[in-house]
Amino acid sequence: FFCQLAAAETSIESYAQFIDHITDEEYKAALRTADLVDEALLLQSDLIDVQTLPDFWMYRGLAYSNRRKKEQAMMAWRQGLRVDIQLLNRAEESGVFNIEQLDIIAALTQEISAQHERRLDIPSQTGQIQFFLDGRLVKAGSLSYEGRHLLQVKCPFDPFQSIWIDGLQNIDWLSYCPNGMGEAKASGIPSLGDLGGLIIPPPAIVNSTPESQDVPEETETIAASDAQVSKPEESNTNNRAAPLTTTRSGSTDQVEIMIIPTNDFRDRVGMGCMIGGGVFLTAGVLTHFTAVRPRYERIEAARSNPQSVTRVQADQLTASFNSSRWTTIALLGAGVAMSGSGAAVYFTASDNGIPVLGGHWRF
Repeated sequence: FFCQLAAAETSIESYAQFIDHITDEEYKAALRTADLVDEALLLQSDLIDVQTLPDFWMYRGLAYSNRRKKEQAMMAWRQGLRVDIQLLNRAEESGVFNIEQLDIIAALTQEISAQHERRLDIPSQTGQIQFFLDGRLVKAGSLSYEGRHLLQVKCPFDPFQSIWIDGLQNIDWLSYCPNGMGEAKASGIPSLGDLGGLIIPPPAIVNSTPESQDVPEETETIAASDAQVSKPEESNTNNRAAPLTTTRSGSTDQVEIMIIPTNDFRDRVGMGCMIGGGVFLTAGVLTHFTAVRPRYERIEAARSNPQSVTRVQADQLTASFNSSRWTTIALLGAGVAMSGSGAAVYFTASDNGIPVLGGHWRF
């Protein structure tokens, strides 16, 4: 414990010295201290703040830049952007960067943003293990830019670890906790047994009334409803049953089942018409841009220079333009008509032969 505490104090002291050198514009000393911060972070026994590494790489690049080491400065700023893509805002708010340095960070921001973030291949089942990348909690499916990162692992049965990683591929995540990952914490989602009155009642009805007792009149209703329920299964296979609703009368449960007619045929017809209309509209737009517009431009060119075409050529050009124009109008008109008809059929329902607007969502 005392060794871990001493390591944490060393890391904090090194980082504080680094910031002091930057504040005092002692950039050569700051770069020497930065190497110590690299090593001290590996001994870090506690989670770092999410702002620590972006500031570290940002000021490290500043020290390199003011020491006339442009390449090293750009490498540090690239690394800072991989940790926090909003590094430019942090640099502007600090007030210690000149215009040229801010322009370089802005250009590097566009470069890093053009790269795709990589999805971390952390296992979905990690028990009580927690992974932190540059101070932020990461799980299965989290995204991050490829580059150097500080990975910190909190294990249930092993010491807290801090590791520098130079890539996000082929990481054996669970190997950092060799003594096991522990049991996963409860998700807080209640089980069916905890739902109380929200449990769905069983669909079957069990009549536990003894034969010697008088059966209430409600049992006749149950028998009649059972007879009605069995009929739709044979005669109307295109219907679906709504969820069961139960009411209690005395000691007998009464189940009411509502049969809802579906509009599958109307849905298919309406959807087919809308798709067909969309095809016609697309064809009309393409015809306009590939045939009508070029031919019209040729006519305008001939009008501006009448000597470039003969009368026969002008008549042919006019005829081809009119043909393509009427073709476009026909395609667009057919597309609008088919799409409108399909929408009318799809978004209405038929109730005894009478269309009902909005009936598609009625149930």
